[in-house]
Amino acid sequence: MERLLSVKDLMDRYQCSRQTAVRHIKRLEHMEKPLMVRASVLEAAERERTVKPADGIRSEMMRAKLMRRMA
Repeated sequence: MERLLSVKDLMDRYQCSRQTAVRHIKRLEHMEKPLMVRASVLEAAERERTVKPADGIRSEMMRAKLMRRMA
């Protein structure tokens, strides 16, 4: 069975207030009474919001531009 995370777990994870943790959970697929979210759903949301460093993005853009020029 998959691990469920409570409001308290998110408060600890993000070092935020109860209100902010509730807001995070309600943005995701969750269950009510008690308010909880599956760990996999939270991890997927974190992966979507994670961005690469600017240098990495810039180098990918330059590489794509160079490939278009060579084609």
